Amino acid sequence: MNLNKKALLIVSFGVSNQESRAATLDRYEEEVKAAFPNYDFFKAYSSGRVIANLKKQNIIIDTPKQALNKMAEGDYDEVIVQPFGLICGETFEQLEKFVNRYETKIRSIKLLNPMLHPAVDYEKVATFVTKEVEGQQADDAVVFVGHGTYTDGQQAYVDLAAAFEKSDVNAFMGTIKNDLTIEKVSEKLQASGIKNIQLRPFLLTSGYHVLEDIEDLWAKGLEAKGYHVQVDSKALGEFPGVRQYFIDQIHAEMTG
Repeated sequence: MNLNKKALLIVSFGVSNQESRAATLDRYEEEVKAAFPNYDFFKAYSSGRVIANLKKQNIIIDTPKQALNKMAEGDYDEVIVQPFGLICGETFEQLEKFVNRYETKIRSIKLLNPMLHPAVDYEKVATFVTKEVEGQQADDAVVFVGHGTYTDGQQAYVDLAAAFEKSDVNAFMGTIKNDLTIEKVSEKLQASGIKNIQLRPFLLTSGYHVLEDIEDLWAKGLEAKGYHVQVDSKALGEFPGVRQYFIDQIHAEMTG
């Protein structure tokens, strides 16, 4: 057995849309390969629906369990698992359970955190995310809209919303699910006196939620409240700085 075999596993939710996948997940995965040439590369999607959709197009993607099985059977000595995700929600918790099962099968296996987690510096995240936004005017507000969750993971969005309020730009956080509603965001906007809004997804990829929830429901909902809304559907995963944030996380684990 080769005791020096090392691997990286990147786990994404996945996205069926080819254009979005190429601009986000595929690009990030290629950057990871280039940044860590001494590690064998594995990928997995956590969404069974996305995996099934891609299989119809003859694109085969492993589940996290399948990828971990391959590494265990391949006698890997060191494995780093990185969720290319945003919060410690249901998807992350399920991945954590999978990884824990392989602690007796792989000598060293480490699971990294998603972007937002209890120990992260939310003000630092708020600063670098808003710096990635292009074309913001001084009298505009940027409204980010995330997926949201009814689990404890929702607190990450709430904490980021508070960090945005402390930042030097007029940025606000909303979620499709749970308590950061259009009404709550509108209350914050009214207090600021801002009427021009740049609406953006706080999602790593652009898929169904961008089209149906952000470009339609959120845009129309804010327009109905008297705001001038400009939608920019560019997903977070398209920004080099966001992808670099995750790569830096891997570097930190390797050198820490």
